[in-house]
Amino acid sequence: MKHQVCQPQYVRYFADPAAPAPVVAPGDYSNPLPGPTLRARVGDVVELTFLNQINPADFGDSIDRAENGIGNGCDQSTGSGGKQGYPANAGDVFPDCFHGSSTGNIHYHGTHTNPNSTGDNVLVEVRPSPRANNQPTITEQTFKDQFDKFFAECERRLRADPLDEWPRSWNDAPLGPPSDPNTYVGMQMQLLQAYDNDRPPSQQLWPIDKAQYEQGRWPQYYIGAYPYCFRLPEYTSNAWPPAPPAVHAGVEMGPIAHTVSLVMGQSPGTFWYHAHKHGSTAINVANGMTGAFIIEGQYDDDLNAFYGAGWTRTQPLLVINQLGVTPNLERVGPGRIDKGPDFSVNGRLQPHIKMRPGEVQMWRIVNTSGRSGAFFAGPPKSDPTAKAVDPAKDFEWRQLAQDGVQFADANYQKSLNESFLMAAGNRVDLLVKAPTQPARKSFDVLVQHAVAKADLATAVPVPLITVDIEGSGPEMQFIKQAPRFPADLADITDDEIQGTKSIVFNSLPPPPGKPMQHTIDGRPYNGDVGQVVLLNKAEEWTIRNTTV
Repeated sequence: MKHQVCQPQYVRYFADPAAPAPVVAPGDYSNPLPGPTLRARVGDVVELTFLNQINPADFGDSIDRAENGIGNGCDQSTGSGGKQGYPANAGDVFPDCFHGSSTGNIHYHGTHTNPNSTGDNVLVEVRPSPRANNQPTITEQTFKDQFDKFFAECERRLRADPLDEWPRSWNDAPLGPPSDPNTYVGMQMQLLQAYDNDRPPSQQLWPIDKAQYEQGRWPQYYIGAYPYCFRLPEYTSNAWPPAPPAVHAGVEMGPIAHTVSLVMGQSPGTFWYHAHKHGSTAINVANGMTGAFIIEGQYDDDLNAFYGAGWTRTQPLLVINQLGVTPNLERVGPGRIDKGPDFSVNGRLQPHIKMRPGEVQMWRIVNTSGRSGAFFAGPPKSDPTAKAVDPAKDFEWRQLAQDGVQFADANYQKSLNESFLMAAGNRVDLLVKAPTQPARKSFDVLVQHAVAKADLATAVPVPLITVDIEGSGPEMQFIKQAPRFPADLADITDDEIQGTKSIVFNSLPPPPGKPMQHTIDGRPYNGDVGQVVLLNKAEEWTIRNTTV
């Protein structure tokens, strides 16, 4: 493995303010690490304070509605000799372009939860904190009192009713109302109005939030900080709630709005989160604004019962990404990252993992790349040309789960040493067993970059990680049966289907000077709701791609 020193550039990243900064060797630069790993358990209420402390001056050509931009309001790039790059060569115009990359939010990818207000709401846009003396004026302490009260009320309500989507309005205390300057919403109103000073109406944010608030909708724009609060609902076979509202010390513990059973709850497994502001997702993901979100449950309990208490908490987590600072469309010349450069793993190129001979580890692998898939042809072998696997000299593996959904036992049993493709966004839980009598001390785990299936015919395998075999210890075995399969993940029966839909994808030839037009049911994406799906209802969809 060669040592690489990268040219320093500004990047946006997720970080835990309480965690120490990584140690960097003299003369090196810090690599963009993924965000901190989030852990919760099925049934938990997730409470998270999100701070945006990016300095917009570091990304001066990237604008949002409230920023002073250049050109037509899109990110700008130029080639050598002043040759115009993006957006002139793409014909994109605001807001359908790369823009607002200093705006932040979080999408909790794969969670079975409320997509509105302070839940998994991808439409929220949090602008950076104002700055004084080059430091953000909004810190964790700025709204701590308000957020503590909000989290307490949110937890009380969501534990009382897993189907509650509270808060529904800015008037719901203790976040609001906006008329109270001591509330979070009241303070946000002042921040937004100050932010809009000296800006033309087309670039102001408060009028948009005000109009959405008056229409009874959840407003979109915020400054500096935002509270996320949502429940990971646990499936139970009984109707919910089974009893009247609980009363503690004479105080009712929250309104009961629903008396129905959940036909599906949150699955335990490997999930992830990433920045999801429309217009800047590709830029921010390539910068490294991704992280793993592990949701524990009976799945972990069964594995720990077999391998030992707390075993799943000690297993390797591999967050794959294609790091970069410039999306493909902004590149005037070569350098596309469709199928390279090599994947990073936890912010490092080709890192090392240690295993004992005969040890079994569970690798939680998350492909957070914005473009390329990773094809795993099979476990490493002492002789790569050999057709069969020799457990004494070669690695073995079995797949436990895909995209946060665990395998039924029949599929787990069939997965021994099978190949698999992890497209962008995919997750795989993999049990890996080291050889008992390894022929050498280090083995490379090879993958192929693939955007389309045809890429596998020509893509050259590249090392993803290196496994170093060290030490000694008792031989471990694969768990005999897959963890118990959740009842709510059983196959959907015909009797459950309560509606059908036909959806058509199509990609049209590009008009002169413009990119290819991708449509769903004949319409390009514009942010409007395309389909409405009712909770606890099963539908059968037929999806066709009519692209020629």
